[in-house]
Order: sequence, then C-alpha cells, then structure tokens
Amino acid sequence: HEISPDAEALLDVEIPVLGEGYVKLVDYMGSDHAILNAARVSTGRDEKPRSEAENVGLISYLRRHGHTTPSEMVEMLWEMRVPLFVYRQGGRHRTFERVLFDSSENITFYHPKLENIAAQSRINHQGRGEIAHNEIAGQFLQCLRDNETQAMKLYYQLRQAGVHSNVARRHLPVNKFLDLALKTDLHNALHYLGLRLDSHAQLEIREPSEAMAKCVRAIAPWSYD
Repeated sequence: HEISPDAEALLDVEIPVLGEGYVKLVDYMGSDHAILNAARVSTGRDEKPRSEAENVGLISYLRRHGHTTPSEMVEMLWEMRVPLFVYRQGGRHRTFERVLFDSSENITFYHPKLENIAAQSRINHQGRGEIAHNEIAGQFLQCLRDNETQAMKLYYQLRQAGVHSNVARRHLPVNKFLDLALKTDLHNALHYLGLRLDSHAQLEIREPSEAMAKCVRAIAPWSYD
C-alpha cells in the first residue's frame, strides 16, 4: 500500500476556491511507485533497488511515449463545492465519476470580483477582453443579486406549495454553488489539468483546477512534473 506523506497532509483539508467554494482531497490510492510497479509487472513486483534517477527516468519515458496504462493505476477522490457553470465545464470530461449532493437548504451563489469582470473579447468569441469599467461591473453584480433574490423567492414559494426541492430549484441561476464528489485516475487527471490550467482557460475553472493540481502533485510528484 503506497503512501505519500504530502498527500496524507492534504486529506480532508478544504482548499478555498471562488469565494465560498472549496476543493478537498478525500482519498487516494497509489503513488508514483504504483506506476513503476505496474510498468515493471512483467517481472513481478519490482523488488530490485532503484535510484530516484532511474524511477524518474522511467516515468518520464512512459509519459513521453504515451504509455498511459500504468498511470491509470493511481486513483483519487475529491469533494468540492463549485458554481454550476464551472461543474458543467468539468462535465465535458467524461472520464470522471461524479456524485452530486445538491443541498436543498444551503443554497449560495458565486459572485466574481469586480476586477475579474471583463468585456467580450473582440478576437476570441469565447474569451474575455478588457476589464469592464467599475460602474458596469457593479451593475452586473447588482443584476446577479436581483436575479438571485427573485429566483429564491420563487423557490421558497414552490417548496411551501409542496413541490419537491429537486423540481423547485430547476430555475435557479447557474452561478449557484453545487456540492459533488469527483473521482478519476492519474492519467485522466493530468489530461484534465493540462487543459484547465492553461492561461486561456476560464478564470473560474482554473482556480479549482489549481487546487486539484496541488493534490495531484502531492500524490505523484514525479508524474506531475
């Protein structure tokens, strides 16, 4: 049973993201050594003493040549709280297993910082352009709050009328926080992070991805590097 001391120190620690959100490493299985053992499985469990340089070299070789199966031997499970629109972006990665536990009582919403509200890019139709003027950004935030107030008022009216919570909250805004468990293997986690940590990725998905990356690097630092 492979243990990473750095990963053990992160277990059940909520890493704050996006205001009221968080990313928490709940469990993991395996480390860089599990990958090495899987790669050398043809000779049985690798008991021969190896230097760190040899081990790092083998992992680098596997990554460089696309031998991904050994990396799939390492698993990791997170719990996180992110806005619905961030979850939807992550949902495009079909290699994750997900369980949603969407609370009907603890309903909160994500509000971006003023300095992160930008205009539409004139070059990239899916990207941000120049930072919006404070007055425009303030109007945007006020519109968010007004929309949330109206949506929550309707939600409580429907609940009082006897409508089930899963049905009553279907109209809530996409900046509503969502709680979920997320599991994947190391190979797919690295692929996900390679895309979502890119400087062109949306700001709101980069922040939880950075927290996930901290956990991945603690579990398998040679593979991450």
